[in-house]
Amino acid sequence: MQHHFTKSVFILGIAMLFWHCSEDDELPQTIDQDSLNTLIEEERIQENAPAIAAVIVKDGQVVWENFFGFKTLNTTERPDENTVFILASVSKTVVAVAVMQLVEQGLLDLDEDVNTYIPFALRNPNFPNTPITARMLLTHTSSLSWPTNAEDPNFNNTFESANAPGIYPWLRDYLTPNNPNFQPNSWQNNAPGTSYQYSNIGAAVLGYLVQSISGMDFNSYCVEHIFAPLQMHNSAFKIADLSPTTDFASLYFEGQLIPQYSAPHYPAFALRSTTADMANFMIAMLNEGAFGEVRVLQAITVQQMFTIKVPDKKVGFIWTVLSGKWMGHIGEYWGVSSSMDIHREKNLGVFIVSNDSHIESIYPEGKIYRYIHKYAEQFVD
Repeated sequence: MQHHFTKSVFILGIAMLFWHCSEDDELPQTIDQDSLNTLIEEERIQENAPAIAAVIVKDGQVVWENFFGFKTLNTTERPDENTVFILASVSKTVVAVAVMQLVEQGLLDLDEDVNTYIPFALRNPNFPNTPITARMLLTHTSSLSWPTNAEDPNFNNTFESANAPGIYPWLRDYLTPNNPNFQPNSWQNNAPGTSYQYSNIGAAVLGYLVQSISGMDFNSYCVEHIFAPLQMHNSAFKIADLSPTTDFASLYFEGQLIPQYSAPHYPAFALRSTTADMANFMIAMLNEGAFGEVRVLQAITVQQMFTIKVPDKKVGFIWTVLSGKWMGHIGEYWGVSSSMDIHREKNLGVFIVSNDSHIESIYPEGKIYRYIHKYAEQFVD
C-alpha cells in the first residue's frame, strides 16, 4: 500500500537549518541534571512532541540519557534506550561509513566514474560527457537535485515497509532518460562537480553503489559490516531485519498517528535505531573508527570523512558542521525529527530524536539542542 501525506509540502532531509533567537532567549548560566530534565519536558510540551529521547557520550561511554513523553499518545508507556525510532537524514552518516569502508578496501575509487561500478549509465542528461564520482555524491556536488516536492511531487510517496520497491531498478528508471518513470527535474542545469545541492537521491545512489560493489543488499551490508560490529542490535534500514519483538515508537505527523513506512530511496532516511545503538555509533566515530576491540574504519579514513570539502557549506563526506565544532547531521521526515553530532576535540557526542515532525527545538539553535549541548560541556575535563 502506498501512502500520501498531503497536509503540507514536506522535506525529506535537511542539510542545515537556521533559526533566529531573540536576545532574551539566553541559556541558563548553569544547567544541572534536574533542571535539564525540567527544561526539556517544558519544551516537549510546548512543541507537542509525543516523545523525545536523548543521550550524551563521553570518552567511550554513556554519561547521560533520558526519555520524555510517550511512545504512543494513547498510553503512558515511556520510551527507553531500546525504543526504536526512524532517524530520517541522520541515516546518511551511516551511508558515508559504508562507502568509506569500500574506499579503504580498494573496492571504490572516489574519483572514478560511478558507471564503472553500476549496471546502468548515470549521467546528467544536460552534461552527458561529464562523469559523476562518489566524491561528488558524498559532498552533494553531483548535480543531482534534492528533489523537493516542487521538483517531483511523487518523490516523497511512501509505502508500507514490506511493500516498498528496492533501490534498483527504481533508481535507473528514475534517473535515466528513455524510461517511463524518468524524472528530468532530478537533474540540475549545473555540471557535475561545479556546485553544491543537498540531495536525497544522491544518498540513494551512494547506497546503491555499496549494494552493487559489495554484492549485498544495502541494508544487509550495513547490518553485517557496521551494526553487528558496533553491537547496534536494534538498528536496520529495513524493518524486516529487526526482531519481531522490536519496541517501536509510534510515528506521528502533525499530531496524527501514521504507519511505519519505507521508500525506494531508503538509504537517505530509513535507518531505525535507538539511543543505545546510536551511542555506540558515536563512540566509534569519536574513537577514530574503533569500538572496543572492533574497528569499522581506519583512523585515517575517519579523518578523511570529517575533513571539510565544501567550505561555505561546512560539509565533509556527508557529515556536516552543525554548530561550532560539532559535526554530524540532522533530519526530518514523516514522524521524525532527529539530530546527531560529535565534538571530536572534546570527545563528546549527542543524539536527540522525536517521533513527530517539525520538532524544531532539537535542531541547532533550538532550545533542547542547546540545553543538552551546554549540559554536555560539564563532562569535559
